[in-house]
Amino acid sequence: MQAPSDRFTTVVTDAEISNLVNKKMNANTKKNTKWAVGVFNQWRSFQAQNGDPILELHMMNAECMNYWLDRFVVETRKQNGDEYPPKSLYYIVCGLLRHCRDMNVHDKNFLDQKDGRFAHFRRVFDAKMKDSLSKGLGTKVCRADPVSDDDEEKFWT
Repeated sequence: MQAPSDRFTTVVTDAEISNLVNKKMNANTKKNTKWAVGVFNQWRSFQAQNGDPILELHMMNAECMNYWLDRFVVETRKQNGDEYPPKSLYYIVCGLLRHCRDMNVHDKNFLDQKDGRFAHFRRVFDAKMKDSLSKGLGTKVCRADPVSDDDEEKFWT
C-alpha cells in the first residue's frame, strides 16, 4: 500500500469536470450557440406545423442532417421576415456545429471539406451566401470619412 502523496488530488467526479468546463466556456459563445439552436428549433417547429416533424439536429444521421440543413439555410429568416446576411447565416451554422459537439456528436462535421457526406449541404450553403451577397445583404461597411489635408494640418497645429 502506498502512502498518500501531495502530488495528486482526490478523485474528481464527472460533475466537477463538467463544472470546470462550463465555467471556462466563453459567455458570448454560449449565447451565440443558444441563439443558433433557437433559430433552428423555431424552424423545426414551423416545419412540424406544416406536417414535417424533424428530429433534433444532434439526433440525426448524416443523410438526414444533410437533407434538413439544406432546407434550413435556404428557408430561415430573421423574425421580421428579412433574409439573414451571409455572416449571420454562417454564425448560425457554426453555432449548430458547436451544439452538436456539446451533445457529443463528433462524427459529423458539416463544415469539413473532407467530409463528403455533407458536400451537397456545403454547395447549397455556399450558393445561399453568394445569393445573399448579390442581393446586397451584408455588404454595408461602416467607414469613417477620410481626413482632408486641411483637417490634418489643424490637428498638427
